[in-house]
Amino acid sequence: MQAMKMRVHQVHRTEPLRVPILSACPTCKRNQAQWYTHGALLRLLNGDHPVEGYCAVCDEFWSISARERTGLAMTLKWTGAFHAGSADRR
Repeated sequence: MQAMKMRVHQVHRTEPLRVPILSACPTCKRNQAQWYTHGALLRLLNGDHPVEGYCAVCDEFWSISARERTGLAMTLKWTGAFHAGSADRR
């Protein structure tokens, strides 16, 4: 009996890996998953720009809280998430 040869096909990603962030909608209070690429999150944090959530049910956008932003920065191991005054704006 001849042994079967199996080929393993490597899947090449054409899209960057996305990172999920859970944030509660301020209107309906449901946790909503937001999907950002690692690079996009770093650009938002580096530029001191808001990281936004979106609820499809309420059709509403919001900026994640300062606490969520700090947790996100810690998860990404990025220490410069807060620039002077950024906590006051959120």
